[in-house]
Amino acid sequence: MATSGGAWSWALCYWSIFTQVWIVFAAEEILLDTRSMSTLGGWTTYPVSDRGGWIEVSNINSDGHPVRTYQVCQVRREDQNNWLRAEWIPKRQGRRIYVEIKFSIRECRDIPNVVSCKETFDLYYFESDYPDATDDSPAWNDRTYTKVDRIAADGRFSHVNTEIINTEVRDIGPIFKRGFYLAFQDSGACISLLSVRVYYKVCPTITEHYAIFNKTVTGPSITSLVQAEGQCIPNSEPVGRQPTVQCTGTGEWTLFTGSCRCLPGYEPQRTVAQRCDVPKIFSVLSMVQVKVKSIYGCVCVGLRTTIVAMVTGRFSVKNAEQSS
Repeated sequence: MATSGGAWSWALCYWSIFTQVWIVFAAEEILLDTRSMSTLGGWTTYPVSDRGGWIEVSNINSDGHPVRTYQVCQVRREDQNNWLRAEWIPKRQGRRIYVEIKFSIRECRDIPNVVSCKETFDLYYFESDYPDATDDSPAWNDRTYTKVDRIAADGRFSHVNTEIINTEVRDIGPIFKRGFYLAFQDSGACISLLSVRVYYKVCPTITEHYAIFNKTVTGPSITSLVQAEGQCIPNSEPVGRQPTVQCTGTGEWTLFTGSCRCLPGYEPQRTVAQRCDVPKIFSVLSMVQVKVKSIYGCVCVGLRTTIVAMVTGRFSVKNAEQSS
């Protein structure tokens, strides 16, 4: 029977393993990030810029580097319908896509001679297998595109307040085609679209329970669970069935099952199992290795203990059997 100290060590070991699940943060696979783009030449506006609507301008980001952004402010005309479409974005392995938008909006009451003014804009997307959009296709209307949400600003700037930057994140999908277009519709607001970042989430590669779980793309919905099968680290083997873990829709690992253990004569060392540092003469004691295997997670630890016991004259196979 195991001692109380051994039971406490076992419990502490497994407690630490499972608490690590919640500190492994989701990773992101970037599909588009305008902050690192020197031009937005693949973006399209409707109507074209010389007839009003969205215009491309130069700006300076928080790091002091020049970037290209879009802005619109047609508040002195009625019935505004200004569209901005991003370039075609291949989804790669992503199924649920996230869109992070940084923008600023001016308060309507701060603008003189306003005819029609709003403090929101709409986000849409359109799925497509190929980058085949033109100036006229897909049609610029809310029946052709799929609406994601109406985006409102938490903070708005005026001539007396400094510019306030808002950050909003929306998710779209699942995406079934090879890629998609994002579109922004303005109906009469003063907006500066500062940056757009598009990505999907993955559960990152980790090593737990002596098993390696490779990077796994999250499922098509927030509540999806994607099962990943682990591969035992070199020189180890599964304990029973192959270890598995679930990748949540938010990119976190949870619900570990199964584990791996070292092969006889090896001990864990980070992400591999290395040969034990014991005299070769004791490697023939296979019977002893089998007896201590059920007591220790790695045979090497038991083998070292056995060697010490044999040298001090306190070891017997019968005692090892009773302890197991």
